[in-house]
Amino acid sequence: MSNYIHLFEANQTTYNFKTKRGQFESDGNRLHSCATKYIPDVLTTLNYISCLEKLEKHQQGYAPFEFGIPPKYPIDKCKNKLPAGLYPKIINCYRSDEGWELYEENKEKSKPLLPKAGTIPFPYVSFNDEHDDVLAQDAVDNFKSTLCKVTGVVDKACSL
Repeated sequence: MSNYIHLFEANQTTYNFKTKRGQFESDGNRLHSCATKYIPDVLTTLNYISCLEKLEKHQQGYAPFEFGIPPKYPIDKCKNKLPAGLYPKIINCYRSDEGWELYEENKEKSKPLLPKAGTIPFPYVSFNDEHDDVLAQDAVDNFKSTLCKVTGVVDKACSL
C-alpha cells in the first residue's frame, strides 16, 4: 500500500505543508505515514487506518469546520486497534521530524501516481506504487474491501 498525499505547497524548512483540506488533512497524512511504517502487518494496518478514516469523515463534517474552525485530528481515538507498545512509536514519529520526513517521502512517491487534473477525484489511492484509476476509485468507495483484495487478506473485517 502506498501512502497518498494530496497536492500541496510546502515550506520544507518549517514543515509548513498546505493541503487541499488544510491542517486536518496534513495531520492525517503524517499519522498514516507513521502508522504504515511501524505497523508490522497488513490486517492491523487495515483496521487502524480504517478506524481513523471513519473518524475523519465524521470530524470533517463537524459544523465548526464549516465556519473556519478546523477540528483536531483524532490521533488517539483508534489506539485500541494497535498491539501493546506500538502506539507510542507511531505518536513519537508523528510528533517528530521523522513524521514530516515520511510525509515528504510519500509526497515524492505519489507524484508519478497521481491522475491528471480532472480525471479522478481526490483522494487518489495507489497500491504497490502503481497507477490504477479503477483500483483508486474502488479504494475511495470501499477502502477496506479494496485493501483486502489487493493484499489477499481474507478476514471478516474486510466486509465490515
